[in-house]
Amino acid sequence: MSTLYQRIIELSDTEIAISLLHYLESDISTDGKTKKVLLSEISDLINATIRGAIISEARSYNVNNVNNTNYNILDGDGYNEININPSSANREAKFPDPTLAVNLNRKLKIRNGGNGTHKITLTPFAAETFNVMSGNEEWTLSSFELIQAGDWCEFIGNGTNWIKCNEPYWHKFNNPATGAKVSKTTGWTADQFTPGGFEITFSEAPIGSIAVRDVISQGGTQSTIFYRKSGDTNISNTPSGSSELSHVLMFSDDDVIQGVYWMSSDLKIQIAVTNVNTDVNVQYPIEYLQ
Repeated sequence: MSTLYQRIIELSDTEIAISLLHYLESDISTDGKTKKVLLSEISDLINATIRGAIISEARSYNVNNVNNTNYNILDGDGYNEININPSSANREAKFPDPTLAVNLNRKLKIRNGGNGTHKITLTPFAAETFNVMSGNEEWTLSSFELIQAGDWCEFIGNGTNWIKCNEPYWHKFNNPATGAKVSKTTGWTADQFTPGGFEITFSEAPIGSIAVRDVISQGGTQSTIFYRKSGDTNISNTPSGSSELSHVLMFSDDDVIQGVYWMSSDLKIQIAVTNVNTDVNVQYPIEYLQ
């Protein structure tokens, strides 16, 4: 029994130890007292192994606090999180080469640790991209932005590019601008997204945002209004004629609506009206999803 117990002590794989525990519970032929002692000792060993793995993982998570400077993330430098404080100016975090073996499956979390005045722009090592999922689309971005204090994101190297791996979450603009952002009152072509519609760029949102929450209203001769993210060919360019009812923004008896608008990778949406005398007013966004 001592040889078996010594072998269990040497095990680094908890699953194997658990399998041995099950074996001892069912198959071993020994007196009840000895078996009870062995089972107790092996259970303690498994629990200690699990606790040690958790403590080891926690200790291996390293944060690098960078104060008010641009930062180049190095290959295999051991850091899991880079917390950058852009206290006096916008700063840049340059990612390492994802094609190197040392960066394959490496996760990097970047956080804006400033006071909200300045942003952090993530840039690639060379011509690689930051890949972001938006619905069933995968965007390939040449940069990514963290514009407010506390904003963060996490990427993993896949051997070619950096893939955003954390779930998107809503960010509230700390000080959204007031009043109308942009309006369109003339130049419409009825029931057309482009070129006779209205394309809006939500440049207030950071690069890498997939949606905004905003207020849109209509005036003049009110009509049914449709919306799509810019260039979405899954939605007809003539939405009323094609009965794209899932993308109705407002009906003719609606004055104003607050909604969530999915954007293209360049932060744009498109609006179509069914009456050329309709006025459309778009306010500044209050939240962004990134």
